[in-house]
Amino acid sequence: MELRKPKYVYHGSPKRIKGKFTPKIPRDLGKNKHNIMNGVYASSVKNKAIGRGVCVAKGVISARMGFDLGDRQKGVIYKGWPAQKYIYLHTFDSETFERYPKNSTQFVSMKAVKPVKIEKLLTEDYLKLIRKASKKELNNFIKKYGVKK
Repeated sequence: MELRKPKYVYHGSPKRIKGKFTPKIPRDLGKNKHNIMNGVYASSVKNKAIGRGVCVAKGVISARMGFDLGDRQKGVIYKGWPAQKYIYLHTFDSETFERYPKNSTQFVSMKAVKPVKIEKLLTEDYLKLIRKASKKELNNFIKKYGVKK
Protein backbone atom coordinates (compact mmCIF):
# COMPACT_ATOMS: atom_id res chain seq x y z
CA MET A 1 0.00 0.00 0.00
CA GLU A 2 1.40 3.36 -1.05
CA LEU A 3 1.29 6.04 1.63
CA ARG A 4 -0.27 9.39 0.80
CA LYS A 5 2.05 12.30 0.32
CA PRO A 6 1.52 15.02 2.94
CA LYS A 7 0.83 18.63 1.94
CA TYR A 8 3.84 19.83 3.96
CA VAL A 9 7.15 18.42 5.15
CA TYR A 10 9.40 19.80 7.89
CA HIS A 11 13.09 20.41 8.49
CA GLY A 12 14.56 21.19 11.92
CA SER A 13 17.74 23.26 12.04
CA PRO A 14 19.92 25.18 14.47
CA LYS A 15 19.89 28.06 11.96
CA ARG A 16 17.14 30.16 10.41
CA ILE A 17 17.50 29.85 6.64
CA LYS A 18 15.55 32.61 4.89
CA GLY A 19 16.39 31.82 1.29
CA LYS A 20 16.29 28.55 -0.59
CA PHE A 21 17.68 25.32 0.82
CA THR A 22 20.20 23.95 -1.67
CA PRO A 23 20.52 20.18 -2.14
CA LYS A 24 23.61 18.75 -0.46
CA ILE A 25 24.96 15.46 0.79
CA PRO A 26 24.48 15.24 4.57
CA ARG A 27 27.14 13.89 6.92
CA ASP A 28 26.27 10.32 7.91
CA LEU A 29 28.87 8.28 9.80
CA GLY A 30 27.11 5.06 8.81
CA LYS A 31 27.10 6.00 5.10
CA ASN A 32 23.47 4.83 4.94
CA LYS A 33 22.41 4.97 1.28
CA HIS A 34 19.20 6.76 2.28
CA ASN A 35 21.16 9.55 3.95
CA ILE A 36 23.90 10.33 1.46
CA MET A 37 21.87 11.54 -1.50
CA ASN A 38 22.41 15.05 -2.82
CA GLY A 39 19.13 16.59 -1.68
CA VAL A 40 17.14 18.64 0.80
CA TYR A 41 15.95 16.38 3.62
CA ALA A 42 12.69 16.77 5.54
CA SER A 43 10.17 14.74 7.53
CA SER A 44 6.42 14.33 7.31
CA VAL A 45 6.37 14.26 11.13
CA LYS A 46 6.86 17.66 12.76
CA ASN A 47 8.30 16.27 16.02
CA LYS A 48 10.85 14.18 14.11
CA ALA A 49 12.04 17.31 12.33
CA ILE A 50 12.17 19.27 15.59
CA GLY A 51 14.06 16.41 17.27
CA ARG A 52 16.53 16.44 14.42
CA GLY A 53 17.00 20.18 14.92
CA VAL A 54 17.78 19.57 18.58
CA CYS A 55 20.19 16.74 17.63
CA VAL A 56 22.25 19.07 15.44
CA ALA A 57 22.15 22.11 17.76
CA LYS A 58 25.33 23.77 18.97
CA GLY A 59 26.88 21.66 21.73
CA VAL A 60 25.91 18.28 20.24
CA ILE A 61 28.91 16.39 18.85
CA SER A 62 27.30 13.06 17.83
CA ALA A 63 23.62 12.08 17.62
CA ARG A 64 21.05 10.12 15.61
CA MET A 65 17.37 10.54 14.81
CA GLY A 66 15.33 7.66 13.33
CA PHE A 67 12.83 8.29 10.53
CA ASP A 68 11.35 4.80 10.11
CA LEU A 69 7.54 4.60 10.06
CA GLY A 70 6.22 3.81 13.52
CA ASP A 71 9.59 4.71 15.07
CA ARG A 72 8.67 6.50 18.28
CA GLN A 73 12.27 6.42 19.44
CA LYS A 74 13.67 9.67 20.67
CA GLY A 75 16.76 11.24 19.16
CA VAL A 76 19.85 9.80 20.83
CA ILE A 77 22.74 12.05 21.85
CA TYR A 78 26.06 10.16 22.00
CA LYS A 79 28.33 13.08 22.79
CA GLY A 80 27.57 16.62 23.93
CA TRP A 81 24.23 18.24 24.75
CA PRO A 82 22.20 21.03 23.07
CA ALA A 83 23.64 24.38 24.15
CA GLN A 84 21.71 26.90 22.11
CA LYS A 85 18.57 28.71 23.16
CA TYR A 86 16.56 28.39 19.93
CA ILE A 87 16.20 26.05 16.97
CA TYR A 88 14.12 26.58 13.81
CA LEU A 89 11.42 24.56 12.12
CA HIS A 90 11.22 25.14 8.36
CA THR A 91 8.01 24.08 6.63
CA PHE A 92 8.05 23.22 2.92
CA ASP A 93 5.35 22.49 0.38
CA SER A 94 5.94 18.80 -0.43
CA GLU A 95 5.57 19.24 -4.20
CA THR A 96 9.23 18.50 -5.09
CA PHE A 97 9.80 16.01 -2.24
CA GLU A 98 9.65 12.22 -2.51
CA ARG A 99 9.46 9.72 0.37
CA TYR A 100 12.80 7.98 0.65
CA PRO A 101 13.08 5.25 1.70
CA LYS A 102 9.51 4.17 0.95
CA ASN A 103 8.64 3.00 4.48
CA SER A 104 9.81 6.05 6.34
CA THR A 105 8.84 9.56 7.36
CA GLN A 106 11.86 10.96 5.51
CA PHE A 107 11.43 12.96 2.31
CA VAL A 108 14.07 14.25 -0.09
CA SER A 109 13.92 16.98 -2.74
CA MET A 110 16.59 17.04 -5.44
CA LYS A 111 15.69 20.68 -6.17
CA ALA A 112 16.38 23.84 -4.18
CA VAL A 113 13.34 24.73 -2.08
CA LYS A 114 12.22 27.76 -0.11
CA PRO A 115 10.35 27.39 3.20
CA VAL A 116 6.73 28.54 3.22
CA LYS A 117 7.00 29.08 6.98
CA ILE A 118 9.79 29.37 9.58
CA GLU A 119 9.17 28.95 13.31
CA LYS A 120 11.60 29.91 16.08
CA LEU A 121 11.37 27.31 18.87
CA LEU A 122 12.79 27.33 22.39
CA THR A 123 15.17 24.36 22.49
CA GLU A 124 14.39 23.47 26.11
CA ASP A 125 10.71 22.96 25.21
CA TYR A 126 11.72 20.04 22.96
CA LEU A 127 14.33 18.23 25.05
CA LYS A 128 11.61 15.58 25.61
CA LEU A 129 12.26 14.50 21.99
CA ILE A 130 15.84 13.43 22.74
CA ARG A 131 17.77 11.46 25.33
CA LYS A 132 21.36 10.68 26.24
CA ALA A 133 22.72 7.37 24.97
CA SER A 134 22.99 4.55 27.50
CA LYS A 135 26.50 3.26 28.31
CA LYS A 136 25.85 0.21 26.11
CA GLU A 137 24.66 2.39 23.19
CA LEU A 138 27.65 4.68 23.60
CA ASN A 139 30.11 1.76 23.66
CA ASN A 140 28.49 0.23 20.54
CA PHE A 141 28.64 3.62 18.81
CA ILE A 142 32.35 3.99 19.66
CA LYS A 143 33.12 0.45 18.43
CA LYS A 144 31.22 0.98 15.18
CA TYR A 145 32.44 4.48 14.31
CA GLY A 146 35.67 4.86 16.26
CA VAL A 147 34.48 8.07 17.89
CA LYS A 148 36.14 8.82 21.22
CA LYS A 149 34.19 9.52 24.39
